[in-house]
Amino acid sequence: MTGVRPPAIRSADVALSALTAGPRFNATLMGIFGAVALLIGGGAAYAVASLSAIQRRRELAVRAALGASRRQLVLPIIRQAIRCLVVGLLIGLPAGWAIASVFDAHLFLVTSGDVEIYGAVAVVMLGSTMVAVAGPAWRAARANPATELSRE
Repeated sequence: MTGVRPPAIRSADVALSALTAGPRFNATLMGIFGAVALLIGGGAAYAVASLSAIQRRRELAVRAALGASRRQLVLPIIRQAIRCLVVGLLIGLPAGWAIASVFDAHLFLVTSGDVEIYGAVAVVMLGSTMVAVAGPAWRAARANPATELSRE
């Protein structure tokens, strides 16, 4: 029995860590991609809200000159953003559910059909849209009506 080495002895923590290193890396990578996608989506929502506020500048100035409150000026911009979000969710959630089975092998303790996950996605998208839209909407509501109406 010379020349035969006994197997290396490792703790269960080390063995489990080595076993889950690949899936843990994949999960981290998917999380990073998801965060980047959320940032890009938030930036797009901000751009759309800014463009909407700029295009509606004259309308908002007339409303403000006629006595509309800031809340009455902000709500139409927020409503438009929510409408866009709802359309996106109505298209994106079913499409995501349809292709989610591809990722079943990479999921741990959840399935691709978990309703809670889809609800969380909708809530996170709503929150990020509201954060992105708030700045342009309030900036448009604070504009001086006399200055805005004299621009054109």
